Amino acid sequence: MEYNVLRGLKCGKTIAELIAMALYGDAVSWRYLRMVRGDGDHVVNLLDLVELHRNIPVFCDMIADDPQLLLNPSSALPAPTLNGEPLLDPMLHAAVQMLLPDVPHVDLIVSAMFRGASKGWRQFTGEFEPDGPFDAMTAHQRAVMFIPATNDANEGALGSLRVFVRYRPNAVTSTFSHKARAQRNNTENFIIKHCDVDDHLYVMRRARKEDASGANSQFRTDLIEAQCARAEAERTRQAEIAARERAEIACLVEIGLEGDQQKILKMTVRQLDDQLKIYRKILKDETLLAVKIGTLKLKAQKQAAVLEALARNQEVIRDMQRLLQDLQLPTPGDPLLLPDDRADFDAEMEDELT
Repeated sequence: MEYNVLRGLKCGKTIAELIAMALYGDAVSWRYLRMVRGDGDHVVNLLDLVELHRNIPVFCDMIADDPQLLLNPSSALPAPTLNGEPLLDPMLHAAVQMLLPDVPHVDLIVSAMFRGASKGWRQFTGEFEPDGPFDAMTAHQRAVMFIPATNDANEGALGSLRVFVRYRPNAVTSTFSHKARAQRNNTENFIIKHCDVDDHLYVMRRARKEDASGANSQFRTDLIEAQCARAEAERTRQAEIAARERAEIACLVEIGLEGDQQKILKMTVRQLDDQLKIYRKILKDETLLAVKIGTLKLKAQKQAAVLEALARNQEVIRDMQRLLQDLQLPTPGDPLLLPDDRADFDAEMEDELT
């Protein structure tokens, strides 16, 4: 992962995308989030943000038409941001200017970034358009209606549910709902203040009755069955992968490693691919393992890779040849004796000699 990150930081195209995202984040995204979330003391009414949502696509179009407004720190626009305030990160412009000589056509990428953002804002904020639903509301409706500008409440509940289920995998949603409702309504203090022994007895009997009804047992059964099915599917998938790998290794062993350079030069592309697979999958050549085979597109590249791998692995190949020569394999006419059979055979020979 670190290697891929390092390669990305040395890639001009990746740096250009990062520049575009950083400029959009500082000029639009971070400021928008601040405005819709408010100062933390009061919840913002979505009806008060109609003009903001109408101005965002216009602002994005302006930057898309002239990306130099953001890329050039000496542009005529004093603060090219959504709310007209200075950049949140004062070092952003300096970093962009430092990277510009090594990143060609970054202005086109920034323009495409803001043009796409403008289309997205118009697509998902249609209710803010002139003569739309918000403009059709009466003054009284605007005065009495409140729409939260964010979805924080629901997202917070979903996040709490996720954490709750993580530590209690067998719990059901109704359990989480009951606990959350009791905590939000301060039910525990209400019970202490108003409930007597009879109330406690009633609640206890009611809870036991619901538990005995088996209402939650089906959920647990479905959960266990789903987990078993998932585990079985994963085992099947791993077995299929292992079977394919064994079959491929067997095929490569049957093909064999070619050590003659002249024969390698006469190989087809498919034969060269097989040789590369042998070095990768059987000999575990570290150099080839670090290279994606897809990058070797030309036949000459494959030939060079095979010849280089042959030169690198000469010592390993000699060790394997010596190992095969040291094995005492039976000749075609000799009977194959297992260890127990050989012991019996030696005992019979001893009896005959004595």
